[in-house]
Amino acid sequence: MQEIYFIRHWETDRNLNKIINPWDVDSMLNDTWIQQAHDAGKKLQAEDISFDVIISSSLTRALDTAAIIAEYLGYDWEIISRDDIKEKYAGIFKDYHQSQFPEEFGVKYSQEVVAKFPDQHFEWLESGPDFQKRIDDAMVSIKSNPDYQDKTILLVAHGGVWRAIFGDMHIGNCEYMKV
Repeated sequence: MQEIYFIRHWETDRNLNKIINPWDVDSMLNDTWIQQAHDAGKKLQAEDISFDVIISSSLTRALDTAAIIAEYLGYDWEIISRDDIKEKYAGIFKDYHQSQFPEEFGVKYSQEVVAKFPDQHFEWLESGPDFQKRIDDAMVSIKSNPDYQDKTILLVAHGGVWRAIFGDMHIGNCEYMKV
């Protein structure tokens, strides 16, 4: 039986400073957050959880987290990198601070801006429904892939991907959960 675990990459300086950390910004983990990714790897190792397949977003912050965890688990195979599980494409909002959305638009997230102002065009912004469809399609692709049947899979991705899969259920950085 196929099992999928999800782990959110550890925090970047952009996450820490509450600056949008989208698809189009390939920010890296800093030394503190790299250490915490090592801690997550140690925890998985101590719990004797192993994976047949590790699939990661193609962004550096997720790939680095996946590589660190793979070391602790003795995972010797290729980490599969996928663009379709990258964070949402934020377009013109990519350098916004999270506080700017309520201040400027009266909403919490960029996708709510689009919903509130449907007649305006926000260049290169991936809409909430488009992002949800991309993640849903990626999950169907992963779950139905014959190469992944009867495998235990680790999916390493982002907070936005987590919310697309699990809704408002909270997950911290480098926490993992069975899908």
